Amino acid sequence: MPSINLFDIIALLWFLSCWIIYAGVADCRGLTSSSLMQATHAYRELWMQRMLKRDNRIIDSNLVGHLIGNVSFFASTTM
Repeated sequence: MPSINLFDIIALLWFLSCWIIYAGVADCRGLTSSSLMQATHAYRELWMQRMLKRDNRIIDSNLVGHLIGNVSFFASTTM
């Protein structure tokens, strides 16, 4: 069984401290500025309001189908 030396402990502590600091900064920043999800939500609401005013919704259904395909492709490539 390999032994843990001082450099391994320092590297682990550095990694954990960076992780904790990054998580704190990301949480605080998310409260003050808009995120990608908030901007996407605003565009979707606007799109849905405009969609209700149109008669032909075939294009909208095609767009939803493409969005679902793109999201599943993005999720599979991210994994």
